[in-house]
Amino acid sequence: MPPTMDGLMSTGQRIAAWRVYRGMTQEVCAGLAGKSLSWWKKVEGGQRRLEKLADVIAIARILRVPELADLTGVLEFSLGRDQMRPVPVLPGIRAAMLRLQPPSGEPVPLADLQRRYAEARDTFHRHRMFVSEVGRVLPGLIDDATAAYRRADEATRRAVAGVLSDVYLLACQILRDAGDFPLAMTAIDRCHHYAREADDPLRMAWAAWDSSGVLKDLGSPEEGLSHCQEALAGLESLAAATPTDPVLSALGEMCGQAALMHGHLSEEGHALGMLDRGARVYARITPGFRNPTTGYAREGSDVIGVWVYTALGKGRTAVRVADTVDITATPSRPVQALWTINVARGYASRNEDTGTLHMMRRAEDIAPEIVARSTHVREMVRDMIRRDRRTVSPDVHQFARRIGLLS
Repeated sequence: MPPTMDGLMSTGQRIAAWRVYRGMTQEVCAGLAGKSLSWWKKVEGGQRRLEKLADVIAIARILRVPELADLTGVLEFSLGRDQMRPVPVLPGIRAAMLRLQPPSGEPVPLADLQRRYAEARDTFHRHRMFVSEVGRVLPGLIDDATAAYRRADEATRRAVAGVLSDVYLLACQILRDAGDFPLAMTAIDRCHHYAREADDPLRMAWAAWDSSGVLKDLGSPEEGLSHCQEALAGLESLAAATPTDPVLSALGEMCGQAALMHGHLSEEGHALGMLDRGARVYARITPGFRNPTTGYAREGSDVIGVWVYTALGKGRTAVRVADTVDITATPSRPVQALWTINVARGYASRNEDTGTLHMMRRAEDIAPEIVARSTHVREMVRDMIRRDRRTVSPDVHQFARRIGLLS
């Protein structure tokens, strides 16, 4: 049964009771809310008041509380508004991942699996509705690759395991963009497993890269940084022995990911040091080479820098750096959209509503599914609605209706 609420309980005590009832840690809840652990602890302890209705709504959603009154004790509040739209492809992906036995039938040849994965990865980068399009083909790809692995002989087992690792890496990225972080963690665990089965150090590094991102999403950037540091050691050795473009690209991206983890931990010196280290690695990549996982070429460090400065709370610097980057040179819609949202956050940190709205619209044009589900976008829109500036208010309300924030 849900927790019993005493009429004298504070909002913080109610939040703590619901969190314990859901079996969630403070670290995970803080991460899902986009807040620091100390912020969440102060809310539960009563040292910080919840001044924003948006924060109350976010916490209620995280803890799956049906009515805001259960958190605030104020009967007028309801959680009927501002529900994110469901993602239709999620049930199919979940069913394929949790299926005990893949469908029977003739195993799909390895070459076909590799071709289908390459097509799905290309769709991920190029399609405007990439979550829906890739999510639609993932269940069949997971089923067929799993069946092929279980029936593979010794000569092909490692190669099929490599495809399965790639498929689960892609699944993790789709699940993160769809907002299902626990299932994304399951996907990345399997990505790790099959990378080890394939005995492929580069695939193991990419699994660590994405697992660090999931851990950050779940409020544990310290653990995410640990994954990056472990992978960096292996990649440095690999790059020294085999300095190919794929290896150097993975190393540069891992430096950027570590910089981002340092940024979320407010460790500015380490973050900027990692960015510089990544820039030196990217400079060694052959001009024109693009990593198939990220879409980055030699511009990767500059692109990642905007994320890092935003994580550090340096909005002005993030906007200034963004002015030097041609994001369209990176042919990946997810990268372009997420990067543009971070530029919008830079403008929002200075209450520049016109610039914020302009960048959010640009992100919406690139990949509307990401924008509609971004907690950062929804928070920026709420703040602009509260400020109610005449020059942008009608456009902000129209944008809010498009992403499902207002009816």
